[in-house]
Amino acid sequence: MHEQVTFSNYSIGEAVYDDVVSLCRPVGQRIALIVGDHGFPALKDKLMPVLDEAGFITGDPIHYGGVASHEAVDRLAGLEAVRAADMIFGIGGGHVLDTAKCLADRLAKPVFTFPTIASNCAAATAVSIMYQPDGRVAGPAFLKEAPRHVFIDEEVLLQAPRIYIYAGIGDTYAKYYEVTINCRQEALTFPLSLGEHISGACASAMQAHAVGAMQAVDEGRLNDDFRQTVLTILITTAMVSILVTLDHSPDYNSGLAHAIYYALTGVKDFDHEAHPHGEVVGFGVTVLLLVDRWREAYRDVMALNKALGYPVVPEDLGLTMADIRAIYPAILQASDIRHNPYPITEDMLDAAFAALYDEKREEK
Repeated sequence: MHEQVTFSNYSIGEAVYDDVVSLCRPVGQRIALIVGDHGFPALKDKLMPVLDEAGFITGDPIHYGGVASHEAVDRLAGLEAVRAADMIFGIGGGHVLDTAKCLADRLAKPVFTFPTIASNCAAATAVSIMYQPDGRVAGPAFLKEAPRHVFIDEEVLLQAPRIYIYAGIGDTYAKYYEVTINCRQEALTFPLSLGEHISGACASAMQAHAVGAMQAVDEGRLNDDFRQTVLTILITTAMVSILVTLDHSPDYNSGLAHAIYYALTGVKDFDHEAHPHGEVVGFGVTVLLLVDRWREAYRDVMALNKALGYPVVPEDLGLTMADIRAIYPAILQASDIRHNPYPITEDMLDAAFAALYDEKREEK
């Protein structure tokens, strides 16, 4: 069986924009800048003078379209400024980066990413999570390779709204628990074995550094916890994702925690801005670990979640248990749990949520 694995290189630190010139100049001169509403303004005063001085041709920034959708990629692929570009820069958050990556893959152009929030690993993965234009999840688009390079400006990430890195923490440690459970009792290929091994760092780094990283955000001051957390969110998690999705399926890369989140994308009144992807996934990990009866891991995650201020019960997400039961069918039919090593039932979910309510009562 043929295997080809590519990881993104990365730069972080004071000279990150100097690296843009040295690493992108051999690729060509014309750049299509795919941007969102907030990310590009956060770094344009640093990036654009460097590009102009080096003689790159960028033209006007091109808005990604509001949601990472195949319809947005179709529109962008038809633009002459994009088709004439030697490379694509994706600048922004997950939707912007996933749009830029999918676009570059469609047009067979190299893509470089500039994450402006640290909420997920989209900057360095070889998959784009695509949505319907109305915001409902459409599914993953697996790409031929990861971005060539990720340029990480810590100051930009530090100044972003705290909810993004707060959410990124949960999405990151979830990788360890979901991958490990999916790999259980299997004869693993080398990439799967390596991915499972690396995934352990997604959890251990968050346990060691996440609270300190949030302190850095609240104080507006960079520290080592912040860098360790950012690099784990953006880079380590992406490496795991690449290694465990070579078969272009979610079988090893996702799980019950993500199934809960994706089911909630179909709930009309759920406040996704107040409760972003990673926070919901972090909440979902506690459900996963209770269903799995992995008690020690549950205690570790619950302790971290409480330290971060993550939700414990559905009401902390603005939901009721009736709302949760209404999405049981969507959860149990999700492709994310089809590779779970045992069937998950409604009774298992009921027992897990009952345990979370017991946890909440014990706080009082």
